[in-house]
Amino acid sequence: MTDYIELRRVAEAAENAFAQLCQSGGDDLAEAWSKAETEFANAANPAEVLALIAENERLSQFEQANTNWLEKTEWVQKTCHWSELGKHRADVLRERIEQFQAGFKNFHCSLCKRFGYYHDDIDWQRDQVSLEEHIAAQFGHVSAENSSLRGQMATVQRGAGQLKAENEALRKSLIDLREALEREYWNEYAGLDETRSILDAAVGKEAAHG
Repeated sequence: MTDYIELRRVAEAAENAFAQLCQSGGDDLAEAWSKAETEFANAANPAEVLALIAENERLSQFEQANTNWLEKTEWVQKTCHWSELGKHRADVLRERIEQFQAGFKNFHCSLCKRFGYYHDDIDWQRDQVSLEEHIAAQFGHVSAENSSLRGQMATVQRGAGQLKAENEALRKSLIDLREALEREYWNEYAGLDETRSILDAAVGKEAAHG
């Protein structure tokens, strides 16, 4: 940045001399103003003017960048916690990012412990893809085990259905046996042929299932 102290001094001197001339008049003040104008004209040479323009453009870029920063980080101001009061927005953003990274690192460590994977405390960020693949493999094993269990459950359910049918058949045979015994008991001419046939049929079914 160029030092414009001297240019400022001669510019202010010329402005003050002109103001005094306008206020009081007189040859002495006119001469003083003319001298101040000459000093300012000598100081405000083309090189100084171009330097001022360049400096103004450079500062305009900084001002625009600062305006963009304030607009894009306004949400930080609106979500400010009491512990962040008085801090620069850049410092607040840095602290929030560090807190987020620390929380995510703890989450990564918890996942490693949960799925039996080694947690690298230093290079844990580079290891995320390997951890995802390890977890996917774990879930693949679980899926295969679930499929096997579903198959076993289906077999058990089919067996339960067969057992239910056999129980129903046995129950019907017992009912038929009781009714046959009642009829044969009251009929003195009846033998036990009906009872034997029922028992033979029930025993035959049992032998077939065995």
